[in-house]
Amino acid sequence: MCNCSCGSEEKKNALLQTAFDLFRDKGFAKTTISDIVSDAGLAKGTFYLYFKDKEDIVTAVLRDFDEFTRKLLLAHGRGHSDPYEAIRSTTKIYVAVFKANAGLMTLLLISNQEIEAGRDI
Repeated sequence: MCNCSCGSEEKKNALLQTAFDLFRDKGFAKTTISDIVSDAGLAKGTFYLYFKDKEDIVTAVLRDFDEFTRKLLLAHGRGHSDPYEAIRSTTKIYVAVFKANAGLMTLLLISNQEIEAGRDI
């Protein structure tokens, strides 16, 4: 949990990490901006210093998650001289990441209409 004395970058990171956890565990539609700021220990106004709305933070979370996953898969693929083993190892890691982060992976697959249904008002 973030405390109010932390700096700007720490607050933004606290919001991103909290949103990541909530989207992963509860999904997009069931997660509200109020949930994110409450769990991060920040005021609701702080959210709007960094993000326009829930869609903006989910985009940032998914971009960060995609970048992390891409780097992880590339690293595992490079660690093998046998191309078959590189593919096999990378696929195993991808499946493990998918299982551990099913809620986020679902977000990558859902349509814009489903995101619209979960929008905060």
